[in-house]
Amino acid sequence: MATATALRHSTPARMSRRVVEWGILGTAILLLVIVFLGQARQVQDQAELAAVRTTLAALRTAAVLQYIQASSAKSAPGVADLQQNPFNMLQSPPHNYAGVRDVHHLPEGLIGWFYDPQCKCVGYAPAQTHWQGVSSATQLLLFQVRAAPGPLQLFAMEDYQWQGEPVR
Repeated sequence: MATATALRHSTPARMSRRVVEWGILGTAILLLVIVFLGQARQVQDQAELAAVRTTLAALRTAAVLQYIQASSAKSAPGVADLQQNPFNMLQSPPHNYAGVRDVHHLPEGLIGWFYDPQCKCVGYAPAQTHWQGVSSATQLLLFQVRAAPGPLQLFAMEDYQWQGEPVR
């Protein structure tokens, strides 16, 4: 009953003021949601970059450990051993490892790691494409696997930048 009385006594100016207030509140909430989503995307990108760096570090560490084990066994690692898939040196591959793939014939929508024995490279197809390569025609990060004197080495095939930070 009080509501009906209040509505009868409302003036058009008071009603339009409420519409403006609700409009301002709605706009403020929309702006906050947009800012939040932008920040959430940036955090996702940072998490993906951290995962890429962690996987690269795990591959490099596994290569060093394999080299040390082979050296301590008094046998030099053979060329066949040095040119193998570096993911096979890990106790368990990353959950997003897609296996052995041809870099030129990747399935549509692939997100994750792969190894290409033709180019002898480790590749990563990112979920987001917020990174930049110097002359990258593809949306991939590629790391050449080289058998240097010593353990296998991974070298970035381009100067990759992810949110302004180098990916090596």
